Amino acid sequence: MTAIVRAADDHAAHKRLADFYLERFGCSLEDVGGKRVEILAGNLGREDFGLSAESFERLAGDVDAILHSAALTSHYGDWEVFETANVTSVENLVAFARRDRGKAIHHISTTSIGSGDVEGRSRILFTEFDVDLGQKPKNLYVRSKLEAEILLEKYRAEGMAINVYRAGNITCDSQTGVFQSNVEDNAFYQQLRCYVNLGAAPDLTDTRNMSYVDQSAQAIVAALIRPGVSGQTFHIHNPQLMSLSKALGDESLGLRIERMPFEKFIEFVARHAGCEGFDTYVERLLVHLGWQDWLTNSGSTSAQVRVDRSAELLGRCGFVWKEPCPQDLSLFVKKALEDRVAELRKTSFNLLGGDTLEAVAARVKPTYYAENGLIQQEDSELEQVSLVMGGMVEVYRNSALGWVGTVRVDGSGACFGEGGVLDGGKSGNSVEAMDPSFVYHFSMEDMRKLIMDHPQLGMILLKLSSGKRERAERLFVSM
Repeated sequence: MTAIVRAADDHAAHKRLADFYLERFGCSLEDVGGKRVEILAGNLGREDFGLSAESFERLAGDVDAILHSAALTSHYGDWEVFETANVTSVENLVAFARRDRGKAIHHISTTSIGSGDVEGRSRILFTEFDVDLGQKPKNLYVRSKLEAEILLEKYRAEGMAINVYRAGNITCDSQTGVFQSNVEDNAFYQQLRCYVNLGAAPDLTDTRNMSYVDQSAQAIVAALIRPGVSGQTFHIHNPQLMSLSKALGDESLGLRIERMPFEKFIEFVARHAGCEGFDTYVERLLVHLGWQDWLTNSGSTSAQVRVDRSAELLGRCGFVWKEPCPQDLSLFVKKALEDRVAELRKTSFNLLGGDTLEAVAARVKPTYYAENGLIQQEDSELEQVSLVMGGMVEVYRNSALGWVGTVRVDGSGACFGEGGVLDGGKSGNSVEAMDPSFVYHFSMEDMRKLIMDHPQLGMILLKLSSGKRERAERLFVSM
């Protein structure tokens, strides 16, 4: 087995692959592969793959199958770069496959090549038998993968042994939940990250396929080693879909998230666009759900990718997809909560340990208040503890004589409502946003449970309450 890896030299190529293998599988490549794996520095987009003439000729005579999984997967950049990495590389591999002994090509593609506008069509069905339906991909990565498949389809029609494996939504490991190191570039994670940090998800259009990375590899191998399915295209796509709004609301994940009717969620997104604490996630969601494109081109084409034929064939090869469950999202959720944890570290809560901060972050209800928005009403039941994360607020109360007196003006890090944790009761003050403000709310029930599980949190709230009492006493004496 020979692996061609982009690197300056063979030593750097070996180190790059070995480091990745160790990170992904927790064991040494040498211990598993031994001398069976040869690693060469090269570039598939260059003539003879950038190899020495001796190495190229040797491989041309020895290799009997090609597994092409390398690709430039970024969605942005220069077309020439994508063309070299994802199209020219395929042309070079086809030429290599025709040298000396015949070589089967196993090409990894993406089901996304079925996406893109088709003139005069609002919807299309995209099956394993389809390639070019006239769709116009919306990003350079998908365009380059489509052009590569069009090339391969032509060569397959000429009799070359070519299998294509179109990957779906590649996610975490089905057993451990571990995901890719560059998960920030993963559209599925970014969508989930937005739902978690918005504290809301829609009850429609939220279903996603969980094509686990380890199972995707197993599915490809299951088809690759069976000669009876040569010359086929497979959709490596888990047919069992997961509703993200239902999964994220599962008790096992410990998240406070509202599953909203779709219309209400649209209103929620529109209302919070441009608002502190929400705007970043609203923008990302519009991009990763394709809504931004729809807003600029409401006549776009939606594609339904069929996977039943591939699932049936893979089943005959002995492969069955795992049914997704909420626990599969646990590490994704943990990663998504890092945004809130980072914000909580800017407050008095920074004294809490990492696990406690994560538990606190999971129970946040993020809320935006416009200028003069009432956050807490004097003499109302204390139902939540509030932590100001952005903006300025005025704390005031009414006197017995009817005039209103300012108790204090607070900014980021201010906490109020903590007095109700012990025995409930009513608020002694009103709190109003002096300018647009972003607040983390915790229900009393949640805060009491968090304190029981993490006593240090109770000590911090006690310290905050004591500090406010001390400031009030000093003010009283100074008067």
